[in-house]
Amino acid sequence: MSECVDPLELEEGELMAYVDGQSDEKVEAHLARCPYCAAQVATYRRTAAVLRAALHRLSCPSPEQLGLYQFNLLPAEERLVLSRHVRECPHCARELEELARVGDSPSLLERLRQAVGVIEAVLLPTPRLQAVPLRGTLPALQRFRAEGVDVHISVQPGHSRGARTVMGRLVSHGGGEASLPAPGLEVWLMRGEEAWAASVEAGGIFTFEGVEPGEYSIGLEWDGQAVLVRGVNVT
Repeated sequence: MSECVDPLELEEGELMAYVDGQSDEKVEAHLARCPYCAAQVATYRRTAAVLRAALHRLSCPSPEQLGLYQFNLLPAEERLVLSRHVRECPHCARELEELARVGDSPSLLERLRQAVGVIEAVLLPTPRLQAVPLRGTLPALQRFRAEGVDVHISVQPGHSRGARTVMGRLVSHGGGEASLPAPGLEVWLMRGEEAWAASVEAGGIFTFEGVEPGEYSIGLEWDGQAVLVRGVNVT
């Protein structure tokens, strides 16, 4: 049927109110004898379901933010806002409980911080570079080696004054390109209680922006083992 059996029987908005859960005997009686309006109600309900799915937990923090909150890595102001949300959101509270259960075994960051069960990389001699005409100076390269992987680090001027960009590359010294890490591998830059995460990109490249000068450690997991690189100098 392409039109309502009695357009004057229902007022504007009554069908939507019915879809929203407001029971009405008059509307139910009308729907029982009007296929057109019954089809409209079915369409409204499908649309409402799609919107609910799209907007579900729209205001919730991302899984990454919850993970940083769990490990106390968020700035104080951001942590305060998130803690208020968690107290009022059963979904996020449940996710944090699951994270806590997973956290019964030390996370990669915790293992790196405690230096428990990790392979420590050793500093390699810096290769001598043949003098060639260059515009500017070539950033000094710091090379470290652990079991199965070399970590190459260069420090370059950052985008903001006084800050640095730390660029790294993971190079297998056993299996060539086939042993390079898959993009997305997690790498941590650490100094004291502070820690920043980055993801490895194609070719084993990773980057940390806005790094203040100082001495840092870098950690990652390679072939199932935690690798800790101490003494990364950012100058």
